[in-house]
Amino acid sequence: MGLAIDIKKVLLYLIIFFVLVSIWNNPADSAHTAGRYLGTVGHFLVAVAERGSTFFRGLTTRNPA
Repeated sequence: MGLAIDIKKVLLYLIIFFVLVSIWNNPADSAHTAGRYLGTVGHFLVAVAERGSTFFRGLTTRNPA
């Protein structure tokens, strides 16, 4: 169990290091990539909220059978 935590920490540190090196080498492209990623996450969250509200609205409306 201790080894799994150590591997997770090493992978986390490698990811952080990679991101920092990427930002250091090319800040403009890194900012563009981060913005695109955050935009994609935002669109996904909006879609989830819309579909969830549509689902719950469908549960509360009465449809004649």
